[in-house]
Amino acid sequence: MQLKDSFVDLVVLNYNDSESTIGFLQLMESHSCIRYIVIVDNCSTDESYGKLKMHENSKVIVLRTDFNGGYGYGNNFGCKYCREKLGGKYILICNPDTYIENQTILAMLSQMMSEKKAIICSCVMTDKLGNRCKNTAWRIPTYYQIIMHDLIFPEKFLGVGYQYYNIESKENINVECVQGSLYLLDVDKFIDIGGFDEEVFLFNEENIIGHKIKTNKYDVILLTDFEYWHLHSVSINKSYSSIKAKWKLDWDSQKIYLKKYLHINKIGILCAYVIMIMRLLEIEVKCTLVKNVR
Repeated sequence: MQLKDSFVDLVVLNYNDSESTIGFLQLMESHSCIRYIVIVDNCSTDESYGKLKMHENSKVIVLRTDFNGGYGYGNNFGCKYCREKLGGKYILICNPDTYIENQTILAMLSQMMSEKKAIICSCVMTDKLGNRCKNTAWRIPTYYQIIMHDLIFPEKFLGVGYQYYNIESKENINVECVQGSLYLLDVDKFIDIGGFDEEVFLFNEENIIGHKIKTNKYDVILLTDFEYWHLHSVSINKSYSSIKAKWKLDWDSQKIYLKKYLHINKIGILCAYVIMIMRLLEIEVKCTLVKNVR
């Protein structure tokens, strides 16, 4: 199949944030390489679903899940719909606080079509000022790295950093994990390896899907010569503004990653929990200091 005859279907997940999703839709709807935009409302508790249905047309499809199963469940729901109901092969997953150019999607699609072992293709994430983010891609973290990451002492002194730092290379590179805010996937291969782990509600999905891909001997490709924009965690912060609520979600998902994928024993899990408590205390102290300064 030639590139000019190809297309992608776009899946975007919404939860209580129809404003961001509608804004995203208005930016992306005119992209010629996108066949359908499938908005999955993850059982919002506000009026999101009704507001989104008002924007449905021949290109935009609005679905609603039966319950809020989190990031993985909602995106699996959308991917399965695209494959089973629309006959889609390449699915672009995006957060509603992202933007990507039409030609960048085409470059990712071309790469996916030429790489038989690729499940995911992404490009370099930039912040709202256009700065390239070094945490675009990283290696699958080990037990030691995951528990020490973002602790009090800088990573460089502990030797636990696992990001890729060659995003300026202008070459396509194979990586292990990429940011879940945006990527293109081969839906057949993705579903064959089990898709997202639906036991995980939020956070650590990238580590887990990276682990699955590597275990099944597939590839994740990063196009370092292309970019997308991401206003980081806007939707998450709207839904989960409490530090402790986000910490709890992070710990729950991290525990699944450690037990199910890294096969860490109970003592190791307990050590990780203690260090996560230390992280929470550190964050709370920093927030208190910032408030006092203001």
